[in-house]
Amino acid sequence: MRRSRLGLLLVLGMLAALIPIAAVTPAAATTGELVITGVIDGPLSGGIPKAVELYVASDIADLSIYGVGSANNGGGTDGEEFTFPADAATAGDFIYVASESPGFESFFGFAPNYTSSAMSINGDDAVELFENGSVVDVFGDIGTDGTGEPWEHLDGWAYRVDGTGRDGSAFVLANWTFSGPDALDGETTNATAAKPFPIGTYTEVYTPPPPVVVINEIIQNPDAVGDSYGEWFELFNPTAAPIDIDGWTIADDDFDSHVIANGGPLEIPAGGYVVLARDGDVTLNGGVVADYVYGSAWSLSNAADEVVLLDGSLVEVDRVNYDNGLTFPDPNGASMALSDPALDNNDGANWCESGSPFGAGDFGSPGAANDCAPPPLACSTADGDLTLISEIQGDGFESPLHGQQVTIRGVVTLADTDLDGYFIQEEVGDSDGNPATSEGLFVYDTRPLPLEGETVELTDYVTDFYGLTQFAFPDMEICDVPIDYLEPTPISF
Repeated sequence: MRRSRLGLLLVLGMLAALIPIAAVTPAAATTGELVITGVIDGPLSGGIPKAVELYVASDIADLSIYGVGSANNGGGTDGEEFTFPADAATAGDFIYVASESPGFESFFGFAPNYTSSAMSINGDDAVELFENGSVVDVFGDIGTDGTGEPWEHLDGWAYRVDGTGRDGSAFVLANWTFSGPDALDGETTNATAAKPFPIGTYTEVYTPPPPVVVINEIIQNPDAVGDSYGEWFELFNPTAAPIDIDGWTIADDDFDSHVIANGGPLEIPAGGYVVLARDGDVTLNGGVVADYVYGSAWSLSNAADEVVLLDGSLVEVDRVNYDNGLTFPDPNGASMALSDPALDNNDGANWCESGSPFGAGDFGSPGAANDCAPPPLACSTADGDLTLISEIQGDGFESPLHGQQVTIRGVVTLADTDLDGYFIQEEVGDSDGNPATSEGLFVYDTRPLPLEGETVELTDYVTDFYGLTQFAFPDMEICDVPIDYLEPTPISF
């Protein structure tokens, strides 16, 4: 039976423990400091208690910026009818406001925090939450009489789904659960009710957030300088605001750790990078410009290791567990670079070997976007230390360098397993112009052969085999140095 409106209970709900934002983020994030989480139309004589529950998502120093109002029988808003006093709300508290105290205390077993006759609603009325005079959340449709509507809660209750809200001025039915009308008929206390009002049970739902700082590049095994000087790693900030990492910790899963102590802010710019290095002297560390030097108390293993980043509350923000080449790249003299900072950086398949030279000759892109193009395979022998093929061939029947160890560079013009070897050709610019000598050389080798067109450097002892000068099983280096050579001319017999 429909009863006259006698009052309203306001319940102010809090999270039991406010978890730091760096550690967790709601899966369906509760927004704002205050949100409506429950309403009740009580079963006691006179229809009491009638209640609205609110959840506080963060501490509120002054509640007087908030108020509530009712919208009765679909008649639209009545505005802010009750304004909170200038009290503080502490995270984890539940605060109750009712139209009267005795009936509320009889049903729930404790007294409300506030009472006001301004909020007299039935189970078919809507409730609005105001902040600084504007509606920021609502239960029910203020322009619709709730009788027969899905949100009707005559002699019953409605309760917000965990992790939802605030909803602004538009009621979202899917964000609520309902007891159904008359669910509390005949009940005398909430504790003994067959379907009790779930008072104070609303919680935010958390899932681990994506990292706000990304471990983006690591050089654990420099070649141009020693590890104790040349190790470094890079952090990337994918957000639209700078992030201060002063006071954060870098660690691994063993005993290495270092607290970043910059003597002031160490900000990663929005969309930018910070490089943390073992040594800050560019004349010793391979030429990397470091934004912060962590020193010798923390190091990067050349085998498997972890790079773990913890915020100022020691909450893990990001980690990379590289694995000695099992799934991650394992370069020498180059950084491991994350292909895209939006990818999972703890998956080795998302990393590459850096292809950009820097400083003293190692490869990496400290303080800049990563480059996953493979580095050029430069030949390692200086031009002045090479021997020309024409010098090896000479103009006689035997090589003038027979028995000597030399290094040559040329391009593979023919590789054939039927011949058990391949031919290489001198570059045009180094031809001696003497028709009595040769610019080509046969290399006897039954191992896997280089590809035709590849540039190779070969080191071997010069031999003559049945009057033909050749190399046999030389040390070979394949390199990306294109050279200009004379194309072989096919000969018909």
